[in-house]
Amino acid sequence: LSVHFLRYIITLYTMINSVGSNNTHSTSQPSITILWATQSGHAKACARRTIRLLRSQHGYSGDIRGTCSFDDFGFDHLLSLGRNQTNSDDNSNNVTLMFVSTTGDAEQCSTIQNTWNALLSKSLAPHTTLPSLRFALFALGDRAYGPEAFCAAGRKLAARLVQLGGGVVCPLGYGDDGSPNGGVFADLDVWLV
Repeated sequence: LSVHFLRYIITLYTMINSVGSNNTHSTSQPSITILWATQSGHAKACARRTIRLLRSQHGYSGDIRGTCSFDDFGFDHLLSLGRNQTNSDDNSNNVTLMFVSTTGDAEQCSTIQNTWNALLSKSLAPHTTLPSLRFALFALGDRAYGPEAFCAAGRKLAARLVQLGGGVVCPLGYGDDGSPNGGVFADLDVWLV
């Protein structure tokens, strides 16, 4: 995968409109669900920054849903994003954007603990639990803790979602608290474009 998140959204928007342009002038944009897992607030701040950039610099006027922590959104809601839909609420034009901080000893944050525990359930079928989930993930961490711990929570979540059938729409983004000239926000800006 070689596209970044905003390029993916623009491509998806173009595809939707070219398919919908048969005798109609659809201006449908993909809907985006935004979720975060944060301990200190950095992931939430990245989510808010992304919304501002989508709206102000890229003219995105589509539906933005969620905009809350994983546990506030709820495991059942997450499952519904990844299930095939047979009604007008089809998920084919939806993408879920996730911001996930690593805390403690390369662990998940408290704002995703319930969702993470549910995702680890052995009763979830590999490759078929989340077949309609298309997601992009920006992981936050600090390289000072070493390569194994750096962004471990985000990497683990992405791997589990793919294992359950979710599809990654662009390369994972990595935000390093120690990045010069802006830390995770500088890395986020690079990943978005």
